[in-house]
This record gives sequence, structure tokens and C-alpha cells, in this order.
Amino acid sequence: MFRLSSFSMRVAVIATLVCVLALVPFLVLACAGPAGPVGPAGPSGEAAIALPGAWASISPTSVVSTEGMISVNKVAVTGAGFGPEEVVYVVMVIDGNEQAIVGGKTNKSGAFSLKSTMKIKLEVAPGLYTVKAIGDDTGTVASVGFKVE
Repeated sequence: MFRLSSFSMRVAVIATLVCVLALVPFLVLACAGPAGPVGPAGPSGEAAIALPGAWASISPTSVVSTEGMISVNKVAVTGAGFGPEEVVYVVMVIDGNEQAIVGGKTNKSGAFSLKSTMKIKLEVAPGLYTVKAIGDDTGTVASVGFKVE
């Protein structure tokens, strides 16, 4: 007859317990009843910080005014976060009015890089201005500062 040593017996008992305990979560899940009622809402936390989805940059970041006029034919604007292959208009806000600088289309990822090639002259006083990229389909807007010296 085959006899187990006390050490072998302990190992066999522990292995059996481990197997049974490993099955307990599955048995509990299989026998779970219906979900109970929804509990009360927890305490409110801090407000989430909204991350900007669209961005734009401009180069150069400033131009020199000559006799109250600036030329924007060498201004480049890049950005992302717009719709794929969306028409984007770039405007400069002067006294509350939007003056067109350049327009074009984004790539499949919603990014663009546009450079004004037309010789557009704008009458502006020295100061800080806003340049906006505006998506025609989505209405997405990205702004960047622009300085006139």
C-alpha cells in the first residue's frame, strides 16, 4: 500500500484549498443576484480643466508698421485640431472687424500650414492684435497674439 508522508499530505491539502479558493470568485459571480438600487451621488470635486483642442501659431510674431500700414504677405500661420480636409480662414481682428489674411485646407489630420502670398496691406496702429484661424465646417477657432510695432 502507498503511504503519504505528512509533508506530502500537507502539500496535497494546501493545493486542494488553493484550487477551491480560486474557484470561489467564479461561483459567487455565477450566483450573484440582480443589481441593487443606485446609491447617492458622491461629493463634487474640483472642476475639470478644459484642454484646448485647436491651436495656432504665427511667424513672425510681430511686424513693423510703416506709416500706419503693415504688409502681411510674408506671414505664415500653422495650426491643428480642426476637421480633416476642412477649409480654414485666417483673419486678423482690427477694431473688432475681421480682416482676411489667408485661407486654405487642412490635411487629413486637421492640421494646416498657410502662408499669405498676396500683398495685403492693412491700416493698423501699433499694438497687440489677435489672429484667428476659423474652421468653415466645424466652426473651430484657434487664436494667437500678433504684435504691430
